[in-house]
Amino acid sequence: MDDADVLANQLLEAHVDFQIRQLRGAEFPALVRSEVAWALDRGQQLTLDDVVSREHVKAVVGKYVAAFRLPGSIPEVAGEIATRLRNHAANEATLGEVIPRRHVEGLVEKIAELRMARERVAAHLIDNTTLHAWLADFLLSVASSAVSTNRARAEKVPGVASMLSLGERVVGGTIGGVVGGAAHEVDQRAHEFAERAAAGLLHRWQDRLADSLTDAQFAAALLELWDGLAERPVHDLLDTVDDADLEDLLAIGYAGWLDIRTGAYLAALIDGGVDYFFDVYGVLTLPDLLEEFGLSQADLVEEALRFAPQAIAALDDAGLLAELLRRRFGDFYRSPEARALLARG
Repeated sequence: MDDADVLANQLLEAHVDFQIRQLRGAEFPALVRSEVAWALDRGQQLTLDDVVSREHVKAVVGKYVAAFRLPGSIPEVAGEIATRLRNHAANEATLGEVIPRRHVEGLVEKIAELRMARERVAAHLIDNTTLHAWLADFLLSVASSAVSTNRARAEKVPGVASMLSLGERVVGGTIGGVVGGAAHEVDQRAHEFAERAAAGLLHRWQDRLADSLTDAQFAAALLELWDGLAERPVHDLLDTVDDADLEDLLAIGYAGWLDIRTGAYLAALIDGGVDYFFDVYGVLTLPDLLEEFGLSQADLVEEALRFAPQAIAALDDAGLLAELLRRRFGDFYRSPEARALLARG
């Protein structure tokens, strides 16, 4: 080893020691502030479009959303986390304490304005054959079991009063007096009447929803529902689903996500979202982009000083910081250019 090699090694070690003192010494906060200020100042010369392309971002998002192999343990881990959060003591708080009423009022007001959406939902319900069949069976059941405890209540429902009369005739002996096909015909006519009554009820409900229920009334009904829930602890609401059911729901949702993530629909949404972001923000400089999203120079310094000292200390205590710095600068001190300079000195 010649004198140039010896001097190069000495300079490398001195450089490493200097860097460690900067990173671990009292001047580290000042170093962070200086470097962040420099980066933001020079960043004014570069826009988002200059440093990254939208196609690269689409490729990265597409990779990790659609193509990245997800570990099979995700549902189990998610289930364990959800169970722990579900049983957390914080769930003793009431729903109203967690979500202030003013936010609910704003949401309800907006929902109440969506009259077209309400009418469309109502129209779909009216056309739902399963709902028709269920309501018809319910009406027939009420009519067939017309007793004093439910008659007064049932008669208030439009169309049910006639059904009660039919039910009393059936139960009171009409069917007992007929046989064979006659009994079947009576039963068939009862079902037909129930189906017509169910259709009438649903269409009347749809008409009243469109013509009588104002936005203010709808909002008041939703707020009344909220006020009833707001006084209940969160755990009361969560207890309606046990741990096993929660894990099953997460597993089902995860399985569905695995199918959705590989479809053309999600890929199109990702591309559209990335294109919009670059259309709007691509021309902004990097500091302006950070500011647009509420990140200031002070925020960057604060977070650097929050996380960096502990990470640097851990690397230094393990002997990895000096090793890292030697790997970073050692090649320069051993380079022909450095050796030539040292030989001349």
